[in-house]
Amino acid sequence: MVVQLAKINRTDKSQPCIIGFSVADTGIGIAADKLQYVFERFSQADSSVTRRFGGTGLGQRFAKKQNERMGGESADESQPGKGSTFHFTLPLDVPDTSDTVQTESLPDMSGIRIMVVDDNPTNRLMIRRTLSAWNIDTTEADSGKEALDQLQQETQTHNRPHDLILIDRQMPGMDGVELASRIRENARFHSAAIIMMSSDSATRHLSKKDIPGIRGYLLKPIKRSDLKALLQNVLLPDEDRTKGHYLQAASLERIRPLSLLHVEDAANNRLLIRSYLKNTPFSIEEAENGQIAVEKIQSTRYDLVLMDMQMPVMDGYTATKRIRDWEKEKGLPPVPVIALSAHVLKTELDMALAAGCNLYLTKPVKKSDLMEAIRSQVVQIRNNPTVTISKDLEDLIPQFMENTGKDIVAMSDALARQDMETVRRIGHSMKSYGSGYGFDSISALGRSMEEAAKAGNGTLIRQILIDLEYYLNKVTVIYDE
Repeated sequence: MVVQLAKINRTDKSQPCIIGFSVADTGIGIAADKLQYVFERFSQADSSVTRRFGGTGLGQRFAKKQNERMGGESADESQPGKGSTFHFTLPLDVPDTSDTVQTESLPDMSGIRIMVVDDNPTNRLMIRRTLSAWNIDTTEADSGKEALDQLQQETQTHNRPHDLILIDRQMPGMDGVELASRIRENARFHSAAIIMMSSDSATRHLSKKDIPGIRGYLLKPIKRSDLKALLQNVLLPDEDRTKGHYLQAASLERIRPLSLLHVEDAANNRLLIRSYLKNTPFSIEEAENGQIAVEKIQSTRYDLVLMDMQMPVMDGYTATKRIRDWEKEKGLPPVPVIALSAHVLKTELDMALAAGCNLYLTKPVKKSDLMEAIRSQVVQIRNNPTVTISKDLEDLIPQFMENTGKDIVAMSDALARQDMETVRRIGHSMKSYGSGYGFDSISALGRSMEEAAKAGNGTLIRQILIDLEYYLNKVTVIYDE
């Protein structure tokens, strides 16, 4: 059987596009005087056909009726002994691409060097093609030994070192874990970022083992969107990353803790978002409509809000407007709001942005898209931290900042000694005193530090220490009169 597709006309853009289909077979064929019967109920060209070849003859009638309901037309031709061809047309609407939300492409990454280490040549080929399309200089190695030999050679020939090395977890001989350790031990080429590629179960195992020097993990089969997001996060400078909405979904534990509010009336949608975020350091609360969300935000400070736009009681547009009005009245910095909607037209996007939303995602929301959107807001929160506190505390803040800085140094020293109990104890204390002075972010980071120490996760502890130090150096304090 052969199926052909043809675009018949699109002369007037205000009219639907007519698509023609032809389905041809090389069966027994149908005599010309019998063709008129094949679309009738329970009819075939010859009653003996059913006995010899099976079938009731209903398929053709159902297809014709469905085609007519959709505004199409049908035709047929046949020759006994040679086969039949059935034709039908369908008028299909073509959306105007000017009304759709456009996505951003990957910035030019020419000049970046990446090594792909994998014993499977097909895997290397697929990754190399993707990286080449982004103007990335790619080299390959089919084993840990070959990778080390290439790295050693480039130090002797003064070639520019690799910026990143993608390593397969499971390889014969020297596996990915041993290779990563060998690279990190050699000062001559240990500056390259290392990403581990593995199956889901192996990746979870690696995270618990806390391999030193691993910047992130990619799950196989590797998705183009995950690879793109990872490169954005690891390789591009901050000023380039802030231009897009990027987050490597496979290594969310590197992102600082956030308190999220998800506003959604559909229980299944809330369940889906919870599943997306269950292995992240984010805490998430839920509200079933906009009115509940407004009440929660007026009593609790969140880092980010996921806002459904179509809800009963109070929709997302109204809720976001009320949140913005309340923030302005109280002199509070605006909480980032990511709009979630089933509508894809630009008019809906404009309405959400006009209401005060920062970003707009269409449903069904993909995990990678959600993580990239959150990443964009993490960058903004990190680059512009502000806190509003009571004027009564103004004299205490310098000493508070100094003491917090000492705690950071103490935790860093304890981590170097693998003294997780000291890290846990200081993190617990920080969780308690941060909000008391008006620094909710410090309390959130302290809470995550305490949990990371309990789990013995040195990688996450180091990331939290970096975020704490950055926060103390960049935070702007606004005193409320």
